[in-house]
Amino acid sequence: MKPKFVYLFVLMVFLTACNQPAADKKATPNKIAAKKALNAQGNKKGGKDTLIITTKCAVRVDLDTVQLDKLRKKYGDNAFYTGADDNVYYSYIADSVLKAKDMPVVANKEQKYLKFVRDNGVVTLVKIDTLPQPSNYYFFEPGKTPYQPDITDIKAEYQRYFIK
Repeated sequence: MKPKFVYLFVLMVFLTACNQPAADKKATPNKIAAKKALNAQGNKKGGKDTLIITTKCAVRVDLDTVQLDKLRKKYGDNAFYTGADDNVYYSYIADSVLKAKDMPVVANKEQKYLKFVRDNGVVTLVKIDTLPQPSNYYFFEPGKTPYQPDITDIKAEYQRYFIK
C-alpha cells in the first residue's frame, strides 16, 4: 500500500511542477507603448530583417553570438570579457532608469537593421552588426534625430534628450 502512495506523491509533484500558472497577461502602458513603437516589422518597406521605430521610446540592441564573437576576436578575451561585464552592469542600470521613467523599451530580436522614421519623413538606418558594444541603446522621439546615449550616465543622457 505504501508504494502506491509514494508513486502517487511523485506523480502529483511531477504534474504540479509541469503545470505552470499562466503569465500575467495584463497589458501595462509600457507594453502597449512599446508595441505601438514598432511599425509592422514585416512590412514591404522594412522587411523582416528591419526593426521599424515610429514613436517615442528607447531601443535596446543586443548583439547576437556571431557579432559578439567578432568583438571577442577583435579585442581579445581579457578585454572583451572585462568590457562585457561593465556593459552588463550599465545596461542593468539603464533598464532600471528607463523603467522608473515609464519609458517604453523596444528590444531587437534577430533584425539586422534599425529604421527610425521621424514625423517629417526623414529616415535614419542603423546597421546592427557595426555597433561597438554587446548592448547598445538608442533614444527616439519622432520630432528629433535618434540618439545613442552614453549608458554610463543614463540619467543625464535621458534628461538631455527627452526633457530639453
